[in-house]
Amino acid sequence: MANPNAPHGMNPVMNLNGSPWNQTARLYYIPSTDTDALAIGDVMKSATGSDAAGVTAVIKAAAGDVCRGVIVGIVVAPTVQQQPVASQTPNLNIITIPATKLSDYYVYLVDDPNVIFEIQNNNSTTMTVTAKNGNIVVAALSTATVSKTMLNNSSIDTTNTLQLKILGLAQRVTADKTANAPLLVKFNTHEFTTATGTTGV
Repeated sequence: MANPNAPHGMNPVMNLNGSPWNQTARLYYIPSTDTDALAIGDVMKSATGSDAAGVTAVIKAAAGDVCRGVIVGIVVAPTVQQQPVASQTPNLNIITIPATKLSDYYVYLVDDPNVIFEIQNNNSTTMTVTAKNGNIVVAALSTATVSKTMLNNSSIDTTNTLQLKILGLAQRVTADKTANAPLLVKFNTHEFTTATGTTGV
């Protein structure tokens, strides 16, 4: 069965020690002046500054950046207590942030460097899945309202500064190594560890 061509960004699935991901995430700030459209599954890096309460600002990461984490939740302008402001009704269905922002936003990031994620490879032919590294490739957010971030198949190499470490193919009956292969990865370079990761093999 062919893999679907359905990019979804990076989805957390488990921890490196084999335990399930426990859905923990940390709050970060995106000011209204930011001009990137964002979605759950997008990869983020630290930005200069913070909000008035000291919540760290983040921006969308590009290929080669040392990253902070992956978006798993979005909130519009919470207070310090992480509750929506009085004039707003909580909306748990927010899955995107527009490029033109009428207010500040906050995102929950999985920023633990030991979390394993699933990401779609942008390969068009059968790939060789080995313990190598690679960079993300970021396409513009479309009307599909899901992250278009994928692993860039042409970047795969053993270089220790590449962003992601490939752990292998996602193990399910419908997955294979042909086009659009679903891969399990972890961050190879990360803001909480080092900008120089480990060499692939």
